[in-house]
Amino acid sequence: MPDDLLHFSEYRSIQAKEIIEDPDGERPGSEYAQSNPDARNWNKQHYAGAVGICPFCNVPTEKRIEKDIGGTALETKLILECQNCGWWELERKFESFGIGHDVCYAAIHHQAVAKRFNIKDSNAPTAALIDVLKGKPDVMYGINKKKMEEVVQYVFSSFYACDVEHCGKSHDGGVDLVIIDSDEPTLVQVKCRESKGSVEPISQIRDFLGAMWIKKSRKGIYVTTADHYSNVSVKTINQMISDNTLEKFELIDFKRFVEMLDISKTPKEEIWRSLMNEYFYLAK
Repeated sequence: MPDDLLHFSEYRSIQAKEIIEDPDGERPGSEYAQSNPDARNWNKQHYAGAVGICPFCNVPTEKRIEKDIGGTALETKLILECQNCGWWELERKFESFGIGHDVCYAAIHHQAVAKRFNIKDSNAPTAALIDVLKGKPDVMYGINKKKMEEVVQYVFSSFYACDVEHCGKSHDGGVDLVIIDSDEPTLVQVKCRESKGSVEPISQIRDFLGAMWIKKSRKGIYVTTADHYSNVSVKTINQMISDNTLEKFELIDFKRFVEMLDISKTPKEEIWRSLMNEYFYLAK
């Protein structure tokens, strides 16, 4: 299990200077005739665009998205991502036909910036942990308990497409999260086990059922990193649902949670998607 992780939670941007030219040759006296050389020289020195090589793994990056948007202007969007560590870069190029035969060019390049965190650190970004867990789910057994609750909060928010509040404190009676999906919220408890082969006992589930009864709730979800639930745990919950003591109660073990994790959104993807969809303004 790795002791640290790279997280691309930030990015840097380099914006090319605008170039406006006449495809048939610069017209004498054109106001662009003097600005073009300056822009070209600046871009040659400072703007390289997408490099296509991961600086951490030293391997070629792969295209995630490449598309052209036509019309009166042409914009190209290119997303490259390292399949090993997740480093990414986004380049957008813009071309527009102006007055007469003038053509305007501009470009912007966003590149991920990495920070390093210890997996067991309580300050490790939740988004970083989720990125790692998607490829190495066994890392789950080494992260901080409170961070695990935050990971579950993020995954549930994505999976159930609703608001999930984090309330895991000592005085909350075993309730770590609350899913706001109806007039009657669903209470959630998260249990971290040190061994993947462990079995979740009925005793812990009974304690959580007691917390639900105190809060007058009949909807709950119990999440554990254990391999599976004991037979008596499963039978008890099925019986309580059958006799309508509980309206809803899900038992989510390690394997089931990993399945939910796999189909949830990737946090780092949200960064470049927001940049890809932002308004493209011409470089100055």
